[in-house]
Amino acid sequence: MDKTPIQAQSIRHLHFSMPKIPHISKKYIGFGIIGIVLFIGLIWYVSPFVQKFFAGLNPPIEASLIPEKEEVYVDEEFQVSMRLSSREASALELYLSYDSSVFSYATEYGADSGFSQVTQDYFLSPLKEEVIPSSEGSIKTLHLLLVSHQGQLDAVQFNLKFKALKEGVSDFITESETRVAGSSDDDTATYFDLPENVMTKVTVIGTGSDPGTCACSGDTVSTDTCSIGYGPVCSAIDADQSCVCEALDPTPTHTPAPDNSITPEEGTPTPTTGVPSNAATLKMLPISSNVILPKEFDVSVVVNSGTEEIMGTDTYIAYDKEFLEVKSVLKGEHFAVINHTPFEGKLYIAATVANQGEFTKGTGTVATITFLSKKIGTTKLTFICDPSKPGSSSVIKNDISATNIIDCNNMSDHTIEILEGASSPANTQIPTQPVGGARGDVELKIKVRFQGVTTQPAEAYRTLNTRVILAAGDKSYREEKVIPFEADGDGLWSGTFSAKNVALGAKYAIYIKGPKHLMKKICEATPTESVSGTYDCSAEKIDLKAGTQDMDMSKIILLVGDIPVQNGIIDSVDAVYVRNNFGSTTSSSVSRGDLNLDGIVHAQDMVLMLKALEFKYDEK
Repeated sequence: MDKTPIQAQSIRHLHFSMPKIPHISKKYIGFGIIGIVLFIGLIWYVSPFVQKFFAGLNPPIEASLIPEKEEVYVDEEFQVSMRLSSREASALELYLSYDSSVFSYATEYGADSGFSQVTQDYFLSPLKEEVIPSSEGSIKTLHLLLVSHQGQLDAVQFNLKFKALKEGVSDFITESETRVAGSSDDDTATYFDLPENVMTKVTVIGTGSDPGTCACSGDTVSTDTCSIGYGPVCSAIDADQSCVCEALDPTPTHTPAPDNSITPEEGTPTPTTGVPSNAATLKMLPISSNVILPKEFDVSVVVNSGTEEIMGTDTYIAYDKEFLEVKSVLKGEHFAVINHTPFEGKLYIAATVANQGEFTKGTGTVATITFLSKKIGTTKLTFICDPSKPGSSSVIKNDISATNIIDCNNMSDHTIEILEGASSPANTQIPTQPVGGARGDVELKIKVRFQGVTTQPAEAYRTLNTRVILAAGDKSYREEKVIPFEADGDGLWSGTFSAKNVALGAKYAIYIKGPKHLMKKICEATPTESVSGTYDCSAEKIDLKAGTQDMDMSKIILLVGDIPVQNGIIDSVDAVYVRNNFGSTTSSSVSRGDLNLDGIVHAQDMVLMLKALEFKYDEK
């Protein structure tokens, strides 16, 4: 009999079955490792694109609207300035809404345009400038289409002129259709995201058309019933006194007449009224300027706060835009931060310390302004200074109240005498023909190659009217014509340029610009390039002879991309037009956006334009 304990017998008869682990081939292990590596690589590759997607499809741009004045009178003209910054804007389509019962845009009351530029010559004249009525009562929308021929500044500003019609308050607001185009960080054409509903507010005061009435007793006003925005003025007429209500400036310029009768000795205190103790001043150096026409010159704005600690200044300077133009404003050494806003006939400069707790004192330069003289005569730069009014110059004390300690009574104008000089346009003569030397009639048989056209196009596209300029290096001769170029079976284009009485002793260059192309300057009769589109020259080398002369310029590529309406630059407006018309075969779309002349706007045209964006500009 088995004496083994029952528990032991149970254990002895218990059978354990371990699960069998299948054998995995090394081949499958290798495939698995490769798959994991590929997956990690894919995540690494797409993560930047995913981040861009969630950050927004378009990069942002900063935009702001700045009124010339926050308060204006009825019938007064004023400007609203728009500033774009942080991105290089090549084109803008602006939709700006306003209340037409309170304001009127310049073109609505007879002006040719209400657009003017602060950043000089950055934009071309508006391609479209129209006021669009809406179904929302008196609300109208200004539609403005601007294209830049530069596209390389990351801060630009322009002004829009309006007139106040009646008392009231109204906003100027950008509509959602407003779009800004330019180049992204990788130099591809793109739209920028604008802040939503960029806006500013302007208040209209006064009655404008009705000045009201008043009466005088002797030299004193006895009755003042002038309308808001008008003030009584007594004047002597035939020993009787009459009173006239004259319009007031809502932001008057305070320029006290200097008292030349007394010149205090140094250290003699000058009594002032309503001026803080230890007051600060602004002045312009040099105290006057004598310049010739036209010439750039500098004027520095200098602050003197004595022993007072200050944190910033507001400087308003009035100037006559018929005589002067502001070219630039450079930061001085006295403050770390400076911004400036030019308006028509007025310049505002804001300067501050950079951080809380910082201050400065004593004398130092706030900014240096570069002006351009435009007209012969005498003019002035004047500080706008009246602390009781908005838009006044100020010097801000380092205290809890940010006290304005400026002394407006101790600030003087800067007088500018603009003289006719050797560089004046009246004395500048540019010869149009050389004196002496052989002359003759020339006929240039020119052969070129346009980018993207490698075979003979369809019959409808075999002629391109092309701008050709023949120019001498010494500027003694220049002739410009638009001539037809005809395509052959190899995609080459031939045209004939004829000119009479040409000086044969000079060295020449030929400029060629197709109807959808950048202008190329060519200095040789048979130019070549190692990389397509990179031909470049500076010195004119073409010799001319009387009669017919062959110019085989087909070994270089004339770049495409500056589509009608041409502005001398391939910018994002051109690229956007091509992109928005993919697949179109309409005559209007093809005439502008079909770059390889195959009768349709498609991706190949976009690729050609993006390639040409590496060069971008007409050659001069």
